[in-house]
Amino acid sequence: MKAIILARVSSREQEEGYSLDAQMEKLKEYCERKELRVMAEYRIIESSTKGTRKQFHQMLDQARNHKEPVAIVADAVDRVLRSFSDLPAIDKLIQQKGLELHFLRDNSVISRDSNASARMFWNFQIMMAQAYIDQMKDNVKRSYKFKLKNGEICWMAPIGYVNVKHPETGRGTVAPDTESAPIIRRIFEHYATGAYGVRELAVMAKKWGLISRRTGKCTVTKTSIQRILQNKFYFGYFEHGGELIKHPYEPLITKGLYDMCAKIRSGACTSKPQQTKKPYIFRGLITCGVTGRTVMSDTAKGKYTYLISYSPENPNKKVWTNETKVLKQVEDVFRRISFPREVLDQAIAQFNILHEQEAEMNRDMLKRLKREDTETQAKMDRLMDAFLSGVVDEDMYKVKSSELKIVRHEIKESIERCHNADSAFKDSLVRFVSLVSRAHSIFMSSGIEQKRQFISLLFSNLTLTGGDLQYSLRPAFKKFVNVGQCPEWREIWATFRTDDELYNAVIHNASIFANNARMPCKDSQLS
Repeated sequence: MKAIILARVSSREQEEGYSLDAQMEKLKEYCERKELRVMAEYRIIESSTKGTRKQFHQMLDQARNHKEPVAIVADAVDRVLRSFSDLPAIDKLIQQKGLELHFLRDNSVISRDSNASARMFWNFQIMMAQAYIDQMKDNVKRSYKFKLKNGEICWMAPIGYVNVKHPETGRGTVAPDTESAPIIRRIFEHYATGAYGVRELAVMAKKWGLISRRTGKCTVTKTSIQRILQNKFYFGYFEHGGELIKHPYEPLITKGLYDMCAKIRSGACTSKPQQTKKPYIFRGLITCGVTGRTVMSDTAKGKYTYLISYSPENPNKKVWTNETKVLKQVEDVFRRISFPREVLDQAIAQFNILHEQEAEMNRDMLKRLKREDTETQAKMDRLMDAFLSGVVDEDMYKVKSSELKIVRHEIKESIERCHNADSAFKDSLVRFVSLVSRAHSIFMSSGIEQKRQFISLLFSNLTLTGGDLQYSLRPAFKKFVNVGQCPEWREIWATFRTDDELYNAVIHNASIFANNARMPCKDSQLS
């Protein structure tokens, strides 16, 4: 009788510990002893419970198509199958084609002439193999729940991170990807300015080199950018089963930056940028004071750029305003928030004094935050008790639990800032104020795209009415208008120190200013 030899392991790792070669050598010796002529050898590295088992079914097809009965020789029953799913196909081959199954380790042969005892042994072995698989599934589920309880994920990390082995424990963990993590931060930072839509960011991300792990190519789409901007994983949380869970991995962005992007996504901060091929400075940044629609840009005679709004006296009449006129008004605002070096030196000296005075106050703030953290934890405990006793249903528990976890996360962030307050806040504010002092010169030396970002950072609202520009400054910059004439550095320090939103804006805006100040100005020629 001719024979087909089957040697199988379920993974590359098992291949190293349970050698295919060792199986194959023993099976060939068995065939030689039993005078079985080997017609085919199958070395399979696949799970017997996952996927389509392509090679396994190729082996069955070969046995089915052979004119004479053949024997499949394997080390044990679990090398052939570990569940009842493939049993009907094998039984059919046994009864109709005279297939024989030889198991070396169990010293057994199954054929259509096998007695009841042998058939019972065969079924018992399959049942034991199925029980083993079921037990493995239970272990995986327990491990899955345990990891979720500790805030760990059991799936592929989002782009910007990589799944790696911990160098000390050897356990799977998640770490920022050195190549894609900076790009993810840039996507959030650019979107937070309000100057870029998701379609533009998709194009920019390709230029920055963001590579899809699925395709291995720079196939960034509008949808993938939307997913990135909506993913809470980047600031320290992930959602599972309707619940928000804090993870232990390093965040790529702050919650403040995520919230700024969320406001823009909801349409609370800005209108969608006008899509044009030409890089107009004010594209999508100004609204018409008459119609409320986005002001369009157009080029006349190939060199003069105009902004198109509508007349207050006649809303159907277009008003063409030279871009240069509006740009000069914007440049004047940048000039007004800038100040000379000697004033900056005064600010830095004052900040050093205030920093020393704050050290004492910082201890009291830490006590208050720790008290709030304890109270929030107590609320979470009471909520759990209410849920377990049936007073609160599961849906309400998940909603309230997520809210309290976010509150506690914000408190933890404030505590962390207090621990780092010995230099972090002062350094951030000094960096920000230093950049603001040079805002006008930085703006004037920037290219079109950089100018667009600076305008989005500085202004929260730009309106053009009959050729006149009206605007509102973002809170982080209001304090610096004409500050060089009568600086109130103590007030500025206190304002930024006590307002978390302004504090986050300082860090974010300083990063954008610094990055753009270093960027080459390839598009410095205005249209």
